[in-house]
Amino acid sequence: MAKLITLNFSGDFNKGFEITLQEESNLSQDVISLPPNPKLPKRYETWRKNYLANLHNPLGKPIDEDIHDTQTCIQNGKDSYTDLIDCFKSWLKESGGERCRSFIRENLSPLKQTTEEEARVVILTDNPKLGQLPWHEWEDDLFKGICLGRAAIAVGPKIFQPPNLAPNIRPKDKVKILIIIGNSDQINTKFDRQILEKIVSRENAEIQVEEPKTKDELLRFISQEWHIFLFAGHSASDEEKRMGEVKLEKENVEIEDLKFAISKALEKGLQLMIFNSCDGVGLANPLAGLLYLPQSIVMRENIPDEVAQTFLQSFFTAFAKERKALYSSMLEARLSMRRFENKYPGVVCLPVIYQNSAVASLSWNELCSQSEKEKSVSQQDWSDASDVPVFFGRTEELVTLEKWIINDRCKMIAILGLGGIGKTGLSMKMKLTKGGIGKTDLSLKLAYGIQGEFDYVIWRKLLNAQPVTEILADIIKFLSNQQEIDLPDTIDAQVLRLLHYLKKHRCLLLLDNFEAILRGGDRAGQYQEGYEGYGYLLRAVGEDSHQSCLLLTSREKPQDIANIEGDKRPVRSLELGGLSTSEGKALFATIDSFVGSDEKWRELIKFFDGNPLALELAARYIKTTYFGGNISEFLNKEKNKFWKRVKFSKINELLDWHFQRLSNLEKEILYWLAINRESVNISELEEDIISPLAKEKLPETLSLLSDQVPLEKSQDGKYLTLQPMLIEYVTERFVEYVSKEIEKVPSKGKMKLWLFDLLNKLLKKLERVK
Repeated sequence: MAKLITLNFSGDFNKGFEITLQEESNLSQDVISLPPNPKLPKRYETWRKNYLANLHNPLGKPIDEDIHDTQTCIQNGKDSYTDLIDCFKSWLKESGGERCRSFIRENLSPLKQTTEEEARVVILTDNPKLGQLPWHEWEDDLFKGICLGRAAIAVGPKIFQPPNLAPNIRPKDKVKILIIIGNSDQINTKFDRQILEKIVSRENAEIQVEEPKTKDELLRFISQEWHIFLFAGHSASDEEKRMGEVKLEKENVEIEDLKFAISKALEKGLQLMIFNSCDGVGLANPLAGLLYLPQSIVMRENIPDEVAQTFLQSFFTAFAKERKALYSSMLEARLSMRRFENKYPGVVCLPVIYQNSAVASLSWNELCSQSEKEKSVSQQDWSDASDVPVFFGRTEELVTLEKWIINDRCKMIAILGLGGIGKTGLSMKMKLTKGGIGKTDLSLKLAYGIQGEFDYVIWRKLLNAQPVTEILADIIKFLSNQQEIDLPDTIDAQVLRLLHYLKKHRCLLLLDNFEAILRGGDRAGQYQEGYEGYGYLLRAVGEDSHQSCLLLTSREKPQDIANIEGDKRPVRSLELGGLSTSEGKALFATIDSFVGSDEKWRELIKFFDGNPLALELAARYIKTTYFGGNISEFLNKEKNKFWKRVKFSKINELLDWHFQRLSNLEKEILYWLAINRESVNISELEEDIISPLAKEKLPETLSLLSDQVPLEKSQDGKYLTLQPMLIEYVTERFVEYVSKEIEKVPSKGKMKLWLFDLLNKLLKKLERVK
């Protein structure tokens, strides 16, 4: 795996930048500052104007008609590019830049001992002008004498995470490549096709070439299963470089319109998008920042046809034929472009990698070969684990957990939701405020990402507080491939059989909602009566020798983990805090558009302690209640209302508001989802429901309900459930509801038919659970 160092920039050219430096593997950090330099973006624009003066647009019309002399254009380009580089390097020679250089070289120094390992340095920024700078000109200074030729600088978004892959996605025997030919006026896109067919088709690749004329045709092709997407044709970005479009024969298609299709391709394993076309920064920014695309390669400005062809040929020769990694292939391609420098000064700065820093470096071999560890992952049981369609932040937590499991070989890890508790005495007393912090989503996101490291993966939810012998029997049957059916009755004998398989195979066991078997309250961390066997299980897994890992999520830390954990021990725990302001804003953006100053956004996220569930409920509330999604108006009018009602937590207030707005049909569905506790499909839900009208309108009601309350769906979309915290809340409302209805029944009269039916169904469900 290539070493990764990130430089997270905050600020601007007028006020200066603060940069957080971080090395991925050991999490070493430093914070430095670079001074203001308003001249730098101006120097870039001067070079850009002179560079474009040497080119022609697709219609053959000179871009700058005021400059006609070719040699003057070229000389102006050389002079302005030299001025840009001098200004850029002088800026990086400031004290902060030198500290940055020292940090990078110090952390890369171990690469002197090898000739194989690569390095990646990623500039994390939301400022397109910063991302456009010629960062490759810094590479000699950073990497010389250490890893020059196998290290490069990329650009990436400040918020990043692994893309949402469908479970069980594995490398294929062949690399699947989609080539889209767009509007080809005045350029030779046939050459792009010929290059790939000549070089790549011999290297275990399947190539499909399409020439869609409309947006709908393009969407249909993209959403299929691909490893690499290549666009050849014309493209353009807006002035701010935040959005872009590709040009087809009959229409132009904005990248915004392609998001859904690309997200589908990402779920199926898309790894790299290459836009061998003009002015592509506006294409890369939304792909990296919103969809978490692993890697993309675009051109910063317009690119001459002959240069684009040379780049493509050199890149795929290195990447596919010579099997060099992505960054080394980019270096080879840029090197091949140097022969055009006299004609187009600065042209070597055009190609840039946009990198998702949560994704490992890419190589051709990784795409087309099934390694032994991937082949071994044939046994997985996710039970009714929910899908994780939207996942925000937690990047550092994911990196830490993956390091603990993969590198440190931890035997047992607890992900705790203690960080969801607010700082006030009020919220500390409310059990519900410990939930909704994202423990389950984090564990699933982690497990989906590292499943290839294990021979067996099994996920179980303890929400129904199953006896430990039941859970152990279930796991042992799975790990034995259903060979061990007649299991011993005692806990210690079952644990011995479990340890046998944990030693024999590399297994990942996930137990969700562990708090269900804990006492809570003043005796937090201790087991409920009859569940002490779970303590024996934790002690055995944490203390015995084996090659597996038990990962559990809980609102409280089990005492048996507290007794044996440590930073240098194979048993550890991770407490989750709330989302940051930028992560909270990203969550709000999935609900609707909202308006507010940076200060108000910070106030809003802090008010709800960054709790993901609370923020989602708040977003739905503000969307419905305040025109235009004005968060300032919400804070000004309602913040005090939430504080004054001391008998409820802030999350309860939001839940009450949402629940009161639901129709009786919607409430009945929620009641049954809470009663079932486990995931149910539509048919099972329809069988539970008593009201004929509710049965008839079930699909319609579910659709309306999903717009108001977060419903969790299984990976295949067939099963529904609620978050544990919502199950608790709805159960309380259900008990209140039934109690009121019973009070309405006359003391000497007969029980209402609906109540009789309800209790009868509840009894049957309890029988099935037993």
